[in-house]
This record gives sequence, C-alpha cells and structure tokens, in this order.
Amino acid sequence: MPALRRAVVCLVNEERAAHRLPPLQPSSELTRSAQGWTDAMVAAGSFTHGARFAARISHAGYRWAAAGENIATGVATARQLVSLWMADVGHCQNILTPLFRDIGVGVNLAPVPGVESSPATGPRTSGCPSTSRRRLATGDRRRVARTADATKGGQALAGRPFMIAACCDRPE
Repeated sequence: MPALRRAVVCLVNEERAAHRLPPLQPSSELTRSAQGWTDAMVAAGSFTHGARFAARISHAGYRWAAAGENIATGVATARQLVSLWMADVGHCQNILTPLFRDIGVGVNLAPVPGVESSPATGPRTSGCPSTSRRRLATGDRRRVARTADATKGGQALAGRPFMIAACCDRPE
C-alpha cells in the first residue's frame, strides 16, 4: 500500500508542477487522518466527507490553517484517480490550491458496500477551467474553506481501491 500512496502523491505533484506550484509534502499526521477516515467509511459502508473533517485533521495532531479533501472509490490505479480528480472542478481546485503544502493519503483495498455499484454522486464537470487556475495561482483565499465538500460533481465508480487525500496549509 505505501507504493500506492507514493504514486498518488507523485501524480498530484506532477499536476502542481505543471501549474508552477510547489510540491505537496507527505505528512504522517494527515496520512493517519486520511487512513482512519478511509477505514471508517469502508467499515460503515458510507461514502461521505462527514461532519467532522476539521476535527479529524486536528485530532491527528496536525496544526492547519486551510484544508481541502478529495475522496474517491472504485478507481483501479493512482493515475486514473488523479485524472478523474483533475477532470472535476472541485477536486482540481483542491489539488491546485497554492496555499496547500502538505498531503496525506489513505488507501483501503475493500470496496464500500453498496457504493461500488451506485450511480454517480453528481453531474460531471469539465475540470479546472483556465479562469479557475488563474484565480488559484493568485492565491484566492475565498475558495479555500475549512471543510471542502469535494464530492460536488464527483463520481463514485465501481470496484476498488478506496482513497482519500487531504491537503493542508500550516499556519504561518
């Protein structure tokens, strides 16, 4: 599993580099938070950000100022995962937010019961439009919320593994 985590981080950082953004650094606290939530969702058979996203990150011991979260299920490879996230505005904005410095990735190879065969959670969007990239490159802090609902426009696909990435910025 560590190789899959490393692949997600590498591919996210490739996307950031293509937009002249600094790479995200793996954080053990964020990985612990992401893995805990990933495992909890699989165990509970639910696919959601939940109401306590901010508390989960803080409880893991991570000091943060801004955060975003992407979740996915049913994606066969890390490349497919990052490609799907980049094709959706909300997910793409989380990946390309210049405020973010650290990342944690959780992986569970079990499918979420009942979700693996469910329809899309919302309509597909066309990815990060150039205007969004421009706004993000200038550091538009209004886009970054403490709890980002990155499932808007996302898609729950069949299969496995289940992954979550939390990207955060530490306070100055």
